[in-house]
Amino acid sequence: MKKKILSFFLAAIMIFSLCAVAVPYVMAADLKTSEKGIQLIKDMEGFSAKAYYDNGQYTIGYGTACKYGEYPNGISKDAADKLMRKKLEEIDADINDFAKGNGLTLSQQQFDALASFTYNVGIAWMNSSTLKTVITQGAGGNEIIYAMSLWCVAGDKVMEGLIQR
Repeated sequence: MKKKILSFFLAAIMIFSLCAVAVPYVMAADLKTSEKGIQLIKDMEGFSAKAYYDNGQYTIGYGTACKYGEYPNGISKDAADKLMRKKLEEIDADINDFAKGNGLTLSQQQFDALASFTYNVGIAWMNSSTLKTVITQGAGGNEIIYAMSLWCVAGDKVMEGLIQR
């Protein structure tokens, strides 16, 4: 089962990397997560009106981190959307800073993919990781697939949500 899931993940990234080549590039500082990117995150995360504990933190709505007891009455879809978009503003700024600091120009699809990935795993990959190295060195295809696959494990468990990213 784990091999099937990982194979699916790797095939999806390969397709994405082929599609992204034909997309016009925009200066990274001008980018923010697109509506398609936001919908992708919503689809991947699903919606939960009540907070739940997920791998070391509480989350609510569309997978946005929250504090224990912060939403005792739950959250509506509209409020969850606003909360997610607020978090994405921070992530967008972090990705733009990362791209600018490393002399990168990203397509909208590449930016959305990094936003989705970062929304799920956080910004640690930007500091010192195989993924940072392959992105900043201009690698593609298999190198990026491998580097992203290293982030599919939490503890000793392969996480389906991380594989989907």
